[in-house]
Amino acid sequence: MTVLLSEFEKLRNDRNTQIGSICHQWAHLEWILAIVIWRLLRVDDVTGRIITGGLDILPRTNMAIALAEYLKAPAVIRRALRDTRTTLQEGLNERRNQAIHGLRFTNPDDQINSELFVMYRGRNAGAPRPISNKDLKQLWQDVIATQLSLLEAATRSGLLSAPSTKPARTIAPKVARSASPKESTSKS
Repeated sequence: MTVLLSEFEKLRNDRNTQIGSICHQWAHLEWILAIVIWRLLRVDDVTGRIITGGLDILPRTNMAIALAEYLKAPAVIRRALRDTRTTLQEGLNERRNQAIHGLRFTNPDDQINSELFVMYRGRNAGAPRPISNKDLKQLWQDVIATQLSLLEAATRSGLLSAPSTKPARTIAPKVARSASPKESTSKS
């Protein structure tokens, strides 16, 4: 029984480590999306954090796509952003949420190799899903593959080498002074 318990503890610790690794890589994916938005808008990082800080990954991705399309960004980044959204919508986002936010219970059918993860919102709310260490490793690899694909496209498009610009708050007062209400360009 002691051997069985120690094996269970080892696998559970491995699962915890993998979940932490998924969180880390997901944060990096969200950061790449944020940087793309900041560079497309040509804002400094502080202003950029204000713009994107409250966005979950899908709204962030949609914003990046809309900006890239509107600003006619290089095709490589537009394609990578659309591919990222497709990957997220086809299950990566749901798998990540299940693994990160799901409540974990002992799997009565396989107590050693997997646990039951249960989400109480979203699709399949309340339905337990067995997730093994192998499943978590695959999720981690899929997040990294998505992240690297987007990073490569952002690099190739030149967005990551683009310097951040002055914050809008330092530019706005100059614009306001030069467009005083007393000066009108129209003649009645």
